[in-house]
Amino acid sequence: MSLDVFDSTIRNSDAEVAANAAHDLPAGFGEAFAASWNSIREWHNFGAFYTARANVYNDWREDIRQKTGETLPVLGAQPGEEESLAGMAPVTLDEVNARLAKIKETYPGLDYITPLTDRDLDSMTYVRMAKARGDAAAMAAREKTWGGTFGSASGTVLGGLTDPVTIATLPLGGVGEAGIALRALEFGVIAAGSEGIDAAANYKSHEAAVPGSSAEIPGEIISAGLFGAGLGGAFGLLGKALGAGRRVLPTALRDDVNAATSEAQLNASNVFTGAAAESANRDAVTDAVRSVANGEPVTSGASFDAAHVASLATDGGAKEAVR
Repeated sequence: MSLDVFDSTIRNSDAEVAANAAHDLPAGFGEAFAASWNSIREWHNFGAFYTARANVYNDWREDIRQKTGETLPVLGAQPGEEESLAGMAPVTLDEVNARLAKIKETYPGLDYITPLTDRDLDSMTYVRMAKARGDAAAMAAREKTWGGTFGSASGTVLGGLTDPVTIATLPLGGVGEAGIALRALEFGVIAAGSEGIDAAANYKSHEAAVPGSSAEIPGEIISAGLFGAGLGGAFGLLGKALGAGRRVLPTALRDDVNAATSEAQLNASNVFTGAAAESANRDAVTDAVRSVANGEPVTSGASFDAAHVASLATDGGAKEAVR
């Protein structure tokens, strides 16, 4: 373990040089995966603010460890039995700063490190969220190898699977017998609805991190719906290839089941309140999936008013991410 006080600075500079030197080269798997993974977890997912905040603290904590060899407690964790009785209140910033003060007594060269405050953590969190968003946008515009393309897709899928909203809504998909088109529509609606919930939860923290970013919400919802539709279509194709659903129901009964399933999915995944918002969401998602199926340009997002998402965040009482 290095005790060089400049060690982390050198490592960060090396990483910065490597990133800038390679930005014109095709991105490989690792770079593309990291950009997608961080973007999903620290910008898109439900509670992205708190994920980014925890990562900011852990990086700061690791920087102190690299400089001193001392390990600060994990913020919010239960104290260890060697420190105090089990079951006591979680570690607070005051306890972290008290421990930091003792470390600074041993290492006078760390006088430049000031006690950490909630405001400091929030500010660093917004910077990290903005970086995750910016890195993903830059990666999307950058040329990629086949590995990089796979890295972007896998980072998006695996990152999305850590989203509690995705975990809660994923079981809604794949219910009953359905053709490829209906399965694509089903997954597309679920994905769009999940993204709408995430957008409402992250609305305030997104605006704090990148003012004006709420204008991107309609496009994000449509993009999520399209991605879900593609995933659903792939599952539908796989089911057909494996011979799933060989027991065909009578035509009338099959039509009734498909219609009920489609309606149930639309109702279950539509998180917007009010007739206008519900109708706009349903129309935008359905039109987008149909446009893709017909090979036509997707334009339905242009007519979706971002104010619907802002209203959802207000009316639904979404938890404010700013203390």
